[in-house]
Amino acid sequence: DGTLTWGQLASRVGQLAAAMRRRGVSAGDRVAVRLPRSTHLATAITAVHAIGASYVPLDPSYPHERIRAGIDLAGVRFEISAPSLEALADRIGVDDVGVDGHPWDDETPPPPLPAVTEADEAYVIFTSGSTGTPDGVAITHGQLASSTNARGEFYRDDPERFVVPSSISFDSSLVGIFWTMSTGGTLLFPDDHVIHDIDAMVAFIDTYGPSHLLCVPTLYNALLTRKPEGGRWPEHVIVAGEACPAHLVELHHRLAPDSSLTNEYGPTEATVWATAHACRPGGAIVPIGAPIAGTWVTVVDNAGNVLPTGAAGELVIGGSGIADGYLGSDPDERFI
Repeated sequence: DGTLTWGQLASRVGQLAAAMRRRGVSAGDRVAVRLPRSTHLATAITAVHAIGASYVPLDPSYPHERIRAGIDLAGVRFEISAPSLEALADRIGVDDVGVDGHPWDDETPPPPLPAVTEADEAYVIFTSGSTGTPDGVAITHGQLASSTNARGEFYRDDPERFVVPSSISFDSSLVGIFWTMSTGGTLLFPDDHVIHDIDAMVAFIDTYGPSHLLCVPTLYNALLTRKPEGGRWPEHVIVAGEACPAHLVELHHRLAPDSSLTNEYGPTEATVWATAHACRPGGAIVPIGAPIAGTWVTVVDNAGNVLPTGAAGELVIGGSGIADGYLGSDPDERFI
């Protein structure tokens, strides 16, 4: 939908934060963000954090019932959405004109940094619901910072240009947004019609030359098979969200030998990722790798006893990125 400099982003964050304060949004509130991938999305998320509030990402393409359920479960009273979207809460409209019909002023000074602590909530995101009803997971600034900082330990390069194909309701979108913005890179948001057209997505990559891409293995396999010879390709590719098949690793190193490929694993409850593996060709199984900085993992049996190497059991994850528990859960059922 356009391009924003860091200066323009800071100004618009200040205007949107001021609009939220006028509506009564304050530190500690939860604000639904129901916007497509766009410069407005980056503005909205940053503005919510700028007033010390927590954001709840809701994909605008989701069914009304699922969005309504997310708003109710998270106790949301305020929403940032585009004027074309039906309001489900006290909506603060954001569009190309500005905020609620007032034009953007790209000379507005940015707001002061909020007085938040690592224990304050940064966002609420919902699990996929693959095992039943989606659960809401509240992530603190400390957990988000730990997860983001671990990327600087594992990867040799910070993102210069990170393309974000994921829905904002998937925690994989957080990787691109916070890793890139916290290190001063450029975020690239493809439109929905690009995301749903493999050839258009490959053309997008060739045109904008992202340095980093994160997507599910299924999508990456489709992109690789359409990769033009000699076309630009991300220097760092990350796959997550599904088991990575060995044939994809072989295909990647044959068609994109100058790019690294990393297989990441981690549930929403562990703040996006918990383990990572630098993929190399030659192997029947692609591991999920070793624990990232600030995280530990082990395998236990049904009684909770640690199992020896090579034994099958249940994976247990611990460390600074683990959320406290699900929204509405009994305090005694919080994660350890």
